[in-house]
Amino acid sequence: MNLVLFAAAPPSLEEAIQRAELTGAPADIQSAEDVLAPQLRARPRDYPLRRAQVRLLVGQGNFSAAREQASALNREMPDDLTPYGLPAEAQVKLGDLAAAEKNVQWMLDLRPEHPRGLLAAARLRTRFGLHEGALQFYADAIRRLPAGEVAARCQTLVGAGE
Repeated sequence: MNLVLFAAAPPSLEEAIQRAELTGAPADIQSAEDVLAPQLRARPRDYPLRRAQVRLLVGQGNFSAAREQASALNREMPDDLTPYGLPAEAQVKLGDLAAAEKNVQWMLDLRPEHPRGLLAAARLRTRFGLHEGALQFYADAIRRLPAGEVAARCQTLVGAGE
């Protein structure tokens, strides 16, 4: 007889999306979608939920849709870093490196020391073969990530080793 003493609490939306982004596993992406979908149905114009949806589109490899939706978010909230970073990832995957570079530069211009911008710049420099500069951006990002964000720090270290 199996006795369950404690039921696992369902993950928060952010936890589910971070896990999906970190692993890329179909089950984790589906879990994040399962958490997001009812919230998005209840509040379809909610900006953070729509941003979460774009993050999932990138995780699913649906780069064209991610780029389009991120561009719409960017027009709506031009000082948010995420709508610059997400299309940059999609643009790299779609081979549009010039557009990706423009978005990453906007991120750095808006908030020069923000870890997201530094990580986006590191990934882009790696893509261009500028490994020394990429390592510097990775090192700067790790120094600026809060100590409690262990998963983000680990992901950054793994990204620096690719």
